[in-house]
Amino acid sequence: MSDTKTTVKSVTYLRSGNFPDHHYILNRLLKLDVVNYDFIDQDRKTKEIGFIAQEVEKYFPSIVSEATDDRYDFKVKALGYSSFGILAVGAIKELKIEKDKDIVGLSKEITGLREEVEELRNLVNQLLDAKK
Repeated sequence: MSDTKTTVKSVTYLRSGNFPDHHYILNRLLKLDVVNYDFIDQDRKTKEIGFIAQEVEKYFPSIVSEATDDRYDFKVKALGYSSFGILAVGAIKELKIEKDKDIVGLSKEITGLREEVEELRNLVNQLLDAKK
C-alpha cells in the first residue's frame, strides 16, 4: 500500500510542477537520534529501532502523519520510513558537494605548498652552490 501512495505522490508532483527545494537535509538528519524502544501493540511488546515522530516532525513535517486510534485519547503520529531513503540520497548529494569543495580547496593549498617547497629547494641549492 505504501508503494501506491509513493507512486501517486510522485505523479501528483509531476502534474502540478510543484518541486520545492530541499536544502540542508544532512544537517537536519544529523539532529535526529536513532532510538531503541519497546513497541506495545495490544497483547505483545517488541523491541524496535527507529525515530521519535515528534522529533522528526520538527525537521521533516511532510513525512509525519497523524491518525486517530481508538485505543488512545490522542492522535497517534506515524513516520513514512520509505521517505528516509530519499532524504539519504539528498544528504549524500549535499555531502558530496561539500567534500568536492573541500577537495578543490585542499588541492589549491597543496599546489601552493609544492610551489613553496620548490622555491625553498632552489634557494637551498643556490646557497649550497654559493658556498662551493
